Amino acid sequence: MRSKLGEYYSFAVITMTLVFAGSVFAIDKTHDFQVDLDQEQCLFEILHSPITKLRYPNILSDSIDGKSFAMLKEMDSFCACSVQKRKDELTQKKTDKMSWRFRDKKEGLGKEDQCALAKFSDETMDLYYHVVVSNRFRRDLEETINNRMAQGMRIIASDLSVQGQTTCMESKILKRCTRIKSLRSTYQCIEETTNDPRLMDKISLECPNLIEKTNYKIAGDDLRI
Repeated sequence: MRSKLGEYYSFAVITMTLVFAGSVFAIDKTHDFQVDLDQEQCLFEILHSPITKLRYPNILSDSIDGKSFAMLKEMDSFCACSVQKRKDELTQKKTDKMSWRFRDKKEGLGKEDQCALAKFSDETMDLYYHVVVSNRFRRDLEETINNRMAQGMRIIASDLSVQGQTTCMESKILKRCTRIKSLRSTYQCIEETTNDPRLMDKISLECPNLIEKTNYKIAGDDLRI
């Protein structure tokens, strides 16, 4: 017989699927379970990460094991804590998206760190840290590096060499900034690094040079492929 906790888990997964498919009204109201969309988004980010699926292959299946279930309970407790502590930020996201986009992200990340310390085992904390770095920080960092590159260079250089330099710089910055497993500290380190032109130039010089596309020809002031 499945435990009540097992029933809760299955319902949580179904709820997340319905919410993110836009079918929240299809949820059976007879269940004694209140849907908090912010908390569901928090769980969704963790449970659907390739990193989580690699470490816990059965996390979204009916054959969930005890270790996976213990992790899920920690995640649920963490997400409740995180949503509560970041209530003002999450409200601003819904009511004033422009201000929310330009907020100081370090404040919210510091609150996530607090909840992680309070709710996670060392193993789950390590998992969550790597999920956030992969899902949020890496994507933003790649965009920052690409935006730093002169438009003319991006046009002339081969896609492969642009990707190679971007990946190399991204890897070096993350290696530099992930020594302390704190979301706030990692974000602040990335921010300070990418805002320092001399340091970014130094890092780029440690990476492969951009290679010009072989089929580019310069004729007068025009660039033709």
